[in-house]
Amino acid sequence: MKLKLEELNRRYWETYTAKSSAFYKEKMAELVADGNGCCEEEAARVLRGDLHGHPTRNHWMYRLAPLDVPGNPDMHYEFLIEYDVMEPHVGIYFGCKCISRPGSDHEAAIRIANGHWQELSPIVTTLLNNIFIDIDFTYRFKITNNAENHTFWPFWITLYEDEDIRLVAVEALRKIRHIYECFLAGETLQPVRLITKPKSVRTRFTEVAYRQLLSEWDHMFGNAGVKLEKMPSDVFESILSRAIEAGWFIPDTLYGNPSRAYRFAGPPASGEASADNCSAESGYGKRPEAEKMHQYYFPKLMEAIRNYIEQEALSQTDRQLYESEGKHGNIPWRAITNIFLKNDGTIYEESNLRNSIRSTKAKAGPDWPTLLRQLFN
Repeated sequence: MKLKLEELNRRYWETYTAKSSAFYKEKMAELVADGNGCCEEEAARVLRGDLHGHPTRNHWMYRLAPLDVPGNPDMHYEFLIEYDVMEPHVGIYFGCKCISRPGSDHEAAIRIANGHWQELSPIVTTLLNNIFIDIDFTYRFKITNNAENHTFWPFWITLYEDEDIRLVAVEALRKIRHIYECFLAGETLQPVRLITKPKSVRTRFTEVAYRQLLSEWDHMFGNAGVKLEKMPSDVFESILSRAIEAGWFIPDTLYGNPSRAYRFAGPPASGEASADNCSAESGYGKRPEAEKMHQYYFPKLMEAIRNYIEQEALSQTDRQLYESEGKHGNIPWRAITNIFLKNDGTIYEESNLRNSIRSTKAKAGPDWPTLLRQLFN
């Protein structure tokens, strides 16, 4: 029974390793593909790895030209992109590998490689962060967990699955090699201050996103110094609650229950200025066509909500001043797109909403101001 179980486990491992490895093989094949693509067999042949002149069984490697270490004939650096086809859970990685001659002092080579990287890491990190606008390399450098067979990675970087292997891995590797080349040639490298890119986690359709929207409503008047009778966020929450009851918005429970994702179901089916006609049960088929509903009706509703908040939240003096000067508070479009969805579940684009509100076509449609007032009657 034990042998049968071991055989079964081996077959599972081979089957699922091959399946999960296919994605990374295709990505590595892009390094040798021409305009007509490259089959797996050809990629395996071209990228076949080797160590100390002997082929490796499972590794695919893409190398740049190596660099000798002056004064240390027993070691050199390789700059490569590597993938072990039997370890898809590790993925594709790239960086600098120290190779020492078999029989030489490998510990000494490791100390030298670590010393070099300690000096160069701030420069490499900052230059890569300056080059790659949307990538933060500050925490991308990993420490190796082995130093086998006279090899040692002072660092390596995982290529993320959504990153282009040429635009990211090859380009970054070339920059890293150039810095090492200058350093090993004895050039004086200017000290570079390590710049850490601000790291933030932005979310949609979460309680955090909802609270951000409320905060932006509360700051809709900026630094105008107006006097508020009510907090704008309180007025907005009252509107949202009534609008959900009327069926204008339907909470999307796929995002959680309770949900902070609200699908815009549209105005009353009859087109009359009556909230009684607008219910979740009326069905999307009875609503106006999707283009008008999302391109014109939704942004006009947000504009009407902004105006309603002004009427309720501003003091009488400030309200009259705003009306006389034709001024309005800001509509937090970006925060709005992080809470509200189209009826089919797709996301609103901030730029589209801003542009639509300026369109003359947006003047048509439901009488949202009247509908909003009727919500509270």
